[in-house]
Amino acid sequence: MRMGNNTRWAFRVTTALLFFSLAGLAWAQVPKEKPTSSRIEKKTYDFKDAGKEMEYALFVPSKYDKDKKAPLIVALHGLGGNPQQMMRSQGLTDLAEKYGYIVVAPMGYNSSGWYGAQGPGGGFGGAGAGGGFRTAPGTILSSRAQQTLKLTDEQKKQIEELQKDVDVRVQKILTEEQNKQLKDMKDTAGRGLGGGLGGGQDNPKNLGELSEKDVMNVLQIVRKDFNIDDKRVYLIGHSMGGAGTWHLGTKYPDIWAGLAPIAPAAFGQPKDLDKLKDIPVIVVQGDADTLVKPEGTRRWVDKLKDLKITYEYEEIAGADHGSVITKGMPKIFEFFEKQNKKDDKDK
Repeated sequence: MRMGNNTRWAFRVTTALLFFSLAGLAWAQVPKEKPTSSRIEKKTYDFKDAGKEMEYALFVPSKYDKDKKAPLIVALHGLGGNPQQMMRSQGLTDLAEKYGYIVVAPMGYNSSGWYGAQGPGGGFGGAGAGGGFRTAPGTILSSRAQQTLKLTDEQKKQIEELQKDVDVRVQKILTEEQNKQLKDMKDTAGRGLGGGLGGGQDNPKNLGELSEKDVMNVLQIVRKDFNIDDKRVYLIGHSMGGAGTWHLGTKYPDIWAGLAPIAPAAFGQPKDLDKLKDIPVIVVQGDADTLVKPEGTRRWVDKLKDLKITYEYEEIAGADHGSVITKGMPKIFEFFEKQNKKDDKDK
């Protein structure tokens, strides 16, 4: 039996439609992979020193095997942030899944504790070691002080004139480089990095101490609950968390296999970096960042160079204070993949 041209054409079309329909059905039946963010857990523990339950976020990659040692990243959020926010930084859990890292993000007691970077009592935007400033440095009377003292308009005017005179005198005393640093501090004062964002009313006098302890407690919990490779424990942090990375990295150098400060809000002079002689560091900064300016970050990088510490510096074109996290994350993982903590005999 022969088929005419029209019949043959109809047969071919019907066969093709049937093929694609079956193929589509088969494709539809293939389960779609869940995003890696679906594996993020919200955890709590009893923070006895603080007398309260403390939140942290945890990511465990799907390929984790309790019989094999896994690398760990401790991730510190920025001012006003929280563990979930940091953990959901675009690319973090995707890359952790790809390379097999467990990631934990502590709260740091509250959203503005500075992880001890401003000293035991520092936090909530107060001026302190390595931190930011709520009021611009060199201010005679802050606006809050003037309001509290209920200054008259005439008094405010006199204070303003006195402030101008003081600024001129200070500028003459300082070197050109010191004046640049002072300008950076004034530019960032009160803009969130050193201001009073976050934290609510829960700001104890030892906030900095509690913030630091929270990080170390969470690290201890994860090392107890999982088979962590002690030679591959890394610390990263953004903005306030970057300052915390410098602080905790230099205070506990025996723990870390690598550090990654991202747009670190550390506005003072570089300090204690000599303690990082055996810890490789990757510093990530956006050249379009107006909150943490590249000039300030470069001072810390220059100190790493002077001390002959192993480091990489990634200054990302067009990246601002927020986008630098996503744009820099692949470089951080690539860097960490090359770093293992050395044994004492290898140092």
